[in-house]
Amino acid sequence: MANAFLLLAVVLAIIVFSARLIYFSSQSATRQSALNSTPQNATNSTPITVNVAYAYGVGGLPFWVAEDEGYFRQANITVVGTSYQATSTLTATVLAGKADMGFPTSPGDIFAIDAKQPGTFKVFMLGSVTLGTNSTGILVGKNSTYASVSDLKGKRIGIYPGLTGFTSSHLILGKYFNSSNATYVTVMPINIASALAANQVDAIWAVQPFFNLAVKNGIARELPNSTEAETVMNPYPMTAYGFSSAFVSQHPKVASKIAGIMTRAAEYIKANPESSLRILASHMNATVESLQNGDGKTVWMNLTQFNASSVNALQALADKFRGAGLINGTVNASDFVYV
Repeated sequence: MANAFLLLAVVLAIIVFSARLIYFSSQSATRQSALNSTPQNATNSTPITVNVAYAYGVGGLPFWVAEDEGYFRQANITVVGTSYQATSTLTATVLAGKADMGFPTSPGDIFAIDAKQPGTFKVFMLGSVTLGTNSTGILVGKNSTYASVSDLKGKRIGIYPGLTGFTSSHLILGKYFNSSNATYVTVMPINIASALAANQVDAIWAVQPFFNLAVKNGIARELPNSTEAETVMNPYPMTAYGFSSAFVSQHPKVASKIAGIMTRAAEYIKANPESSLRILASHMNATVESLQNGDGKTVWMNLTQFNASSVNALQALADKFRGAGLINGTVNASDFVYV
């Protein structure tokens, strides 16, 4: 079983690399941001257009804040944005040259790529699952008899496409039993609660806001101690905001401006959680009430600018991935630091 597990990880990594030839247009919804006007306080007199792949989910919140608060417009930057449900697909799009940057990309995919081609991505900000967030977890049917993750041995687990859902679910379940003793079913995020309701799977690994929507619609409940922060490491780097190295080399000043914009958006989210939740709800076509937590924890991940602690956290996670056979080759986290 261990060999089969390793083989699956290798196959998934190969799929990511094949994105150089494949454009995942069938899973995206493109929209042009109306940011063409130049305010008096624009930081650059030359208009700039950039292509951004962003998450249709909580990971896209910093991007949406930057748009809605006019940060791109203030810098005279026009954004062509394409949304994706899965961060692995989003990462593959940047790798394929179809986008200049990913908000956010997947650390697991970056590890797999960096092990083969060091420095392909440059990361300036992380989104981490912590004990103070309620952004991911394992859900089961509301009326199911499962009381613990340990009860899922031999069961069907619904996960998101790509390495993100694959690695998180394996690492979490691996704390309770050999994670190869479960069946993993790939489901798009927007459909994952429906798969649970239809008994197509016995449990799901879910990320906000689909997590809360499943719970508040009476479909699911969360199993205790089922987050990455509780079972793997705290904080657990779940998302990475960054550029392709090619974009940074070709447009260093633009990259610097955008990194500053996204950092400013992260600061806004921290200082204005209520208005940030409204922005998230408006872009997800959801109500604020449906996204609110009752535990005082944020539905989004903890956003931190890339620093020495971030490098250490990513390196620790990469080492865990390699130790679990989830990636091949050695990863040096300093290779993808944006400076």
